[in-house]
Amino acid sequence: MMNKVLTIIVTLLILTSSPCYAENTFSSPSEFSHWLMFYYQNPEPDKIPDAVKYMSTSGVLDKKMHMLHCLAF
Repeated sequence: MMNKVLTIIVTLLILTSSPCYAENTFSSPSEFSHWLMFYYQNPEPDKIPDAVKYMSTSGVLDKKMHMLHCLAF
């Protein structure tokens, strides 16, 4: 009985979770900057994995001033 319940819970978690990979939602630095700057007005937590991917692949984190803004976020 406990195994069935655990199997159902794990299955539901897998089906309802977002994919592990993130599509590239941000196509330009200005688009990313706009999303980051106005996140407090229009929170979109589902885009956070995309934002992390964009920051790591675009070189945003290579610049010290940009890194401070991202860390503050």
